[in-house]
Amino acid sequence: MKFDPRSVPLATRTLLAISVVLSLASYIIPIEYIALIPATSVYYLWTFVTAGLWESNPISLLINGTGLLFAGKYFENQWGLRSFVKYVAIVNVGAYLGVFLATVLEYAATFDLAWLFDSEASGLAALLAGFLVSFKQAVPEHSIKVFNVVSVRAKHLPSVYLLLNFILFVCRIIHVHFFIVLFGTLVSWLYTRFYKRQDGLKGDRSETFSFASFWPDIFHPIVKPWSNAVFKLAVSMKLCPPLSNTPLPTTRYDAPPQHGGQPPAQPGPIDADAERRRALALKALDMRLSEPAATPTPAPSTAPQPPT
Repeated sequence: MKFDPRSVPLATRTLLAISVVLSLASYIIPIEYIALIPATSVYYLWTFVTAGLWESNPISLLINGTGLLFAGKYFENQWGLRSFVKYVAIVNVGAYLGVFLATVLEYAATFDLAWLFDSEASGLAALLAGFLVSFKQAVPEHSIKVFNVVSVRAKHLPSVYLLLNFILFVCRIIHVHFFIVLFGTLVSWLYTRFYKRQDGLKGDRSETFSFASFWPDIFHPIVKPWSNAVFKLAVSMKLCPPLSNTPLPTTRYDAPPQHGGQPPAQPGPIDADAERRRALALKALDMRLSEPAATPTPAPSTAPQPPT
């Protein structure tokens, strides 16, 4: 099946073009004008935007650009141009603000000026980490084959990607790159969990998209109380909207009462919200995956017509 560049939505094409242009421009202009360097980015504020779109070498541009192509094509078609651009802007800038704060805190803890002048952050990894979070929210049970060898469910992708980068971080193979992935994942989850509007709904408060869902089940008894306490604190500081008790319109249940006269349990508004989102996303994904390859249309006959 031939790849048609015209099938790539506008915003995704623009992001890829910007990444290529920035990669070429880095050969003729100083890096501090493109990448995030804590000591200089406070003066060149645009680097909080450009850093997330610039890859420092052609190989990473090819690999991460391919990921951006497929993820952007899917989500831009799902969300629409405006919502997609808003999501990209929030995740990109938010992630690199987090990286900036992390490196400044490292300097404050060590008084080592290298954290300010030698820390160089850039790349599409923040956006790719954010898109993995969106896949987890949209189609958590969908299986994705990695190199046609390992099958991973979408709900596990953000955790696996973050864990691999954490291992490299602990082994001192990467450092700032881990912060990029970490804050890309965190900002995407916060925005999608509490603020992003989709299908007429704001946020996704389902249990399967909770903060604890990023952790193995064995850690849930520890993570859930801690995350609930942080959430209550954020609500009290008006940083996050509180849980809404307004029920969503759902199908009426007319099943007979259970033993003891109690009516059958009905799904709560949060569960109905999650199921509605997943059904729509899974339907769209299945339709896109089942689209047959485009076949060339035979050209009209040009044989001469008989005389009348």
